[in-house]
Amino acid sequence: MPNAAYYLLSEVQPAGGTPPDAEGPGRALALVDALDLDAYHLFHATRADLLRRLGRSQEAALAYAQALDRTTNVAERAFLERRLAEVGGRPEV
Repeated sequence: MPNAAYYLLSEVQPAGGTPPDAEGPGRALALVDALDLDAYHLFHATRADLLRRLGRSQEAALAYAQALDRTTNVAERAFLERRLAEVGGRPEV
């Protein structure tokens, strides 16, 4: 469902402007963080990926864990679990 995320970002960044990911993950993260999508697992997966790209592994791990907590799709869970392991595993709460 990547198109849904792009649609939501287009609401924040109208067409014709520079795409947020072209300005770097920091700019994209700022736009994503402005969205109110806490219940949506792909919101957290997107945040996790941007945080990972920024080298913020602990925050990325938390976001991957939040995404995992919100999805039951086997393929998505496998992907998220791999990424979570790459950034150091599930954070201690």
